[in-house]
Amino acid sequence: AETAAAAETAAAAETAAAAGRRAIASNGSPAGTLNYARWDAIDVSDDDEEEQGREAAAAAARSAAAARRQEEEVAAAMKAHQQSVTSAVEAAVAASAAGDEAALEELSQATRAAAPLPAEMEELV
Repeated sequence: AETAAAAETAAAAETAAAAGRRAIASNGSPAGTLNYARWDAIDVSDDDEEEQGREAAAAAARSAAAARRQEEEVAAAMKAHQQSVTSAVEAAVAASAAGDEAALEELSQATRAAAPLPAEMEELV
């Protein structure tokens, strides 16, 4: 009885092995070899990739913040310059309305000192 059971188990194992070989052969690879092609397209996710993505997002956020700060600084400088020009023009208008030639000459000299003209332009003025 034990011999019959052992023979039966051996026959079942042989049948299973034959079925496995046929399944492997049907995948396009020779019998007895494995076909790894189906694993070639597997996307392997890695924590390093996620960390790199977070680092890239953080770097982009820092870059955007730096650009925004620089734009704010430029806008503040332009506003300060505009205010100084407006103040100078208002002072010139007031001096002209009052007929104050000395104040107009002083404003003219301050303007030339702040933004000197080329020699050719100075001759024309």
